[in-house]
Amino acid sequence: MLMTLNRMVGLQVVYAGRQIGQVERAVADTENAVLYGVVVRRGLGAAKWIPASGLEWVGRLCVAARQKPGGLPSKLPAPVSHVYLENGNLAGAVSDMVLCSSSFRILALEVSPGPLYGLLGKTSYALQYHPYGGEGRVMVAHLCSWAQICRRLEGETE
Repeated sequence: MLMTLNRMVGLQVVYAGRQIGQVERAVADTENAVLYGVVVRRGLGAAKWIPASGLEWVGRLCVAARQKPGGLPSKLPAPVSHVYLENGNLAGAVSDMVLCSSSFRILALEVSPGPLYGLLGKTSYALQYHPYGGEGRVMVAHLCSWAQICRRLEGETE
């Protein structure tokens, strides 16, 4: 199942059959193209951390954890903020990331050329990217549509 980091926010986190809080934030390690972990909070309590290795799976309604949450790490991976095309032009800002809910692999970056385009649902996706000049920037050869992502993933699973 495909999931996005933004859709994970607000999902219940379950450990040993009990709800232990909600996902406040999902953090990606974009250099390695994987989910790094999730920030979990219960009510007004302190934020806790579960690394991706401590997660079992991510579903539509909840996240299953295989370990109790601990303290937040002192350093988190830098987020990716902007996507550039190979010709150096700015393609847009990263608005979300698509991941596989069982392997926690980041499959694509969702790229929005601007806030109005995002509201209209006009986003594109970057399947392959590499760091570009630091500061949360990546470069891509081309962008694709959601339908192209689905076709490519179907081809990989056959």
